Amino acid sequence: MNSELRLPLLAEGRKKKWAYSSLLFSLFYFTPLFFGDTYSHSQYIVVASCYVAFVGVYLATVNAPKKRIPWLLGCLFLINSIANLINIGGGVLFGYMSFILGYYYRPRISALVTVCIVLSIIVLQQVLYVGLWMFALACAVNCLALLCFGVMERRETTHLIKDKQAKEALGTLSAIAERERIGRDLHDVAGHALSGISLKAQVADKLMEKGQYEKASAEVKELARLSQSLLSEIRKTVTGIKHLSMLDEMEKAFAQLRDKQFSVEKQIDTTIIPRLTALQETNITLIIKECVTNVLRHSKGNKVIVALLDEGENGSMIVQDNGQNVANTSTTNIVKGNGLTGIEERAALINATVSIQSNDGLRIALRFPLSKSAHILDKEIR
Repeated sequence: MNSELRLPLLAEGRKKKWAYSSLLFSLFYFTPLFFGDTYSHSQYIVVASCYVAFVGVYLATVNAPKKRIPWLLGCLFLINSIANLINIGGGVLFGYMSFILGYYYRPRISALVTVCIVLSIIVLQQVLYVGLWMFALACAVNCLALLCFGVMERRETTHLIKDKQAKEALGTLSAIAERERIGRDLHDVAGHALSGISLKAQVADKLMEKGQYEKASAEVKELARLSQSLLSEIRKTVTGIKHLSMLDEMEKAFAQLRDKQFSVEKQIDTTIIPRLTALQETNITLIIKECVTNVLRHSKGNKVIVALLDEGENGSMIVQDNGQNVANTSTTNIVKGNGLTGIEERAALINATVSIQSNDGLRIALRFPLSKSAHILDKEIR
């Protein structure tokens, strides 16, 4: 249900620019001052004061959680009504209330409240400005039109939230299915082979007890062949798991950046992954995730570059954003919180060096040794 969804604030994400830039249209509030009767200096001050109050409360409304919206809308209605008493252009400001209502509340509720606002505008302006019914009608149409825009924005946002939730649920189910697949693969690969190895070992033991050393030697050789075959199959299975793990986690991190309106430039050399040990892969993945978390929390930029490069004997990882410069290029002047400290600790576990710079945004670079062979698992087990 829509009521169970937490709609993002109007001043969040892609709505932020519209929420602020739409204030340009509120300047129509001043239009009647140039075509109507002459106002006194005190009236100009009141008109300007009402507008400043409107802007302040409006900005507070688009940045406020939903539970505070009714109170702020009440303040807006009061300010707009006072503005309308002095300047007929005050009716323009009611449209902003309609949009907010359409976005935060169900269509029936928002439509009912907007109709009440429209009737208030018509009655108020016909009492104060007899004969200017066309302006009152224009303000009423403006409110209804902005209500429709608010409702459409609510539906679009709701759709995006549900779509995101569906993708997350699908990702969870996919992860569960993948774990089950991995379990089945390991069982199928190792179960049968280990049974054969156990049987060959028992046969070799019996033959040696009977002094049939040549036959026992043949069984031992067969035992070695089965072990090598099992090792090869496990390596293939684990390699598949490694590729899924690292690339999948990185894509999740990139999706988080895109959700927060960051553009992501990727330079990922996938051939580097088979040359990583399990310990390297795990820690590099966690370091990238920590770097992304650091960008989401602290960066004021809108672009992130993520690189994973093969440099021969060594590999490198770089995460850089274009946010504010929090310090100079010297790492000694950067205040390191738990995130940066954790990155350095994880780097030490894999014998990697870390470089942290803050020139034109924060840049975290990691340099780590690579295995010369992709068959790492053979070496580790032997």
